[in-house]
Amino acid sequence: MKKLIILSFLSALIIVAPAMADDTPSGVASDVGAVQKDNSALAKSNADLAKDRAAKAQDKASGNWGGQAVDSVNIGADKVKRSFQGTQKSTDKGTLNSDVDSATNK
Repeated sequence: MKKLIILSFLSALIIVAPAMADDTPSGVASDVGAVQKDNSALAKSNADLAKDRAAKAQDKASGNWGGQAVDSVNIGADKVKRSFQGTQKSTDKGTLNSDVDSATNK
């Protein structure tokens, strides 16, 4: 079991290492583009979440219990999506910072 875990870790490291070492100007620009794409995706998710929260408030005010349940599910899905996108952004920012550090420390 330990050998399998170690082998899996080393395989993942070998696969990820080249992607983390792209410190060329085009690689850094690509990383900046990925972070900007993550920002726009998060902004869209925040807008969707606000829309679903407003719909739930409207359903609550009108006493529409079924609509509130659907809205709650949509809000939960929005939160999961935002969490995933936040993780992606964090990973992309880490890659960008690593590439910038590699480029400036040559």
